[in-house]
Amino acid sequence: SIQGHLGSVSKRVERLNQIQPDSEIHVKAIRFIESALNPLWKTIKAHIEKISSADRQFILPVSERCLSPSDFGFHNALRQSEGSLRYVDFEYAGWDDPAKTLIDFTNQPDRVLPDNLSALFLEKTIGLFPNPESLHQRVNLLTPLYQLKWACICLNAFFPNRPPDPSRPLANQLARANLMASRAINEIAKTHC
Repeated sequence: SIQGHLGSVSKRVERLNQIQPDSEIHVKAIRFIESALNPLWKTIKAHIEKISSADRQFILPVSERCLSPSDFGFHNALRQSEGSLRYVDFEYAGWDDPAKTLIDFTNQPDRVLPDNLSALFLEKTIGLFPNPESLHQRVNLLTPLYQLKWACICLNAFFPNRPPDPSRPLANQLARANLMASRAINEIAKTHC
């Protein structure tokens, strides 16, 4: 349901507000969360909550769901000798709304698709699913929400229980979160005016 999408991201945003100012970069992350992420969350949530409660609570029929790998991007795919692609990472997979799958694919922070390629990908894939008109509406509605979700995921590195990852310094993770939040702001400006 749309409400389920909101609830999932809400938990991530709430959790970020528990980051402690353990270093200068942590303080910068907290400022970003307070000045950018939290207001963005409120804007996105308010926009989605304009939809009737019944529509937000409507559970997508099983016949319209798909396997959603969540961490799907070119970095988790192998090209076969005949040209097809095989997906190789189902660690975070689930049976879900295809809107989430499509949005995740176009907004992976490790391999963010440019707007023109995202539009082409969505144009070529939405029609492959049942009820493409409804799916297109959900993609438009949920894209900023899932871009915000990816910003939150990038900030997970700031939690004390996370071991440092030398390949992803905290400053880089904060920059990636900022990129994803900027994408959400741009998406809101494009589609939610």
